[in-house]
Amino acid sequence: MIKESAMNTYEGMFLLDPIAAQKDWTKVRGEVESLLKKHGSEIVIMDKWAERKLTYPIRKQQRGTYLLTYFKAPAAAIAKINGDCNLSETIMRALILRHEGEVGKITPPPAEGMERGGPPRREMRYGESQ
Repeated sequence: MIKESAMNTYEGMFLLDPIAAQKDWTKVRGEVESLLKKHGSEIVIMDKWAERKLTYPIRKQQRGTYLLTYFKAPAAAIAKINGDCNLSETIMRALILRHEGEVGKITPPPAEGMERGGPPRREMRYGESQ
């Protein structure tokens, strides 16, 4: 008797080519969705975040579009999914982590350019007191 592998819940953050995402978002989203389903994944939530400026160029791109996905998949499928992500021209980077607990509402990060709260920090010099 073959034992069926357990399905774990994973959180996947995909950094997508912004040019392809602007041209045809439905096609790009469908590519990620079909890549996951190809390896026996069941998508729970898939949500587009924003296009953001990157800290350093990736594949000669200065910006990237983020797609956050929660999905269920067998543990053995994750290495295959990562391999296919590396071969994809649309997916510039992917980070897949095992998610513990329930999948709730997705809250995107604050918009680009928004500052964190609190006063600006100033470095103290030697011998200086607060």
